[in-house]
Amino acid sequence: MKLTTLGIILALKNLGTWLATMSFTNVRDDPGLFLWLFLIYVLINVPSDLFLMNHATKTKD
Repeated sequence: MKLTTLGIILALKNLGTWLATMSFTNVRDDPGLFLWLFLIYVLINVPSDLFLMNHATKTKD
């Protein structure tokens, strides 16, 4: 099994998603905390998704 940059990025993305999901379940009464956690979730997922999609669609000439 080879450890690659894409594998590390995907693992961090999954960890961030799991942590955000666990935290979202406890913030129904606190809108400020919800916005903070949502910002963290977006900052983790959007760049990693874009990076992974760009890499997956790259073709070798």
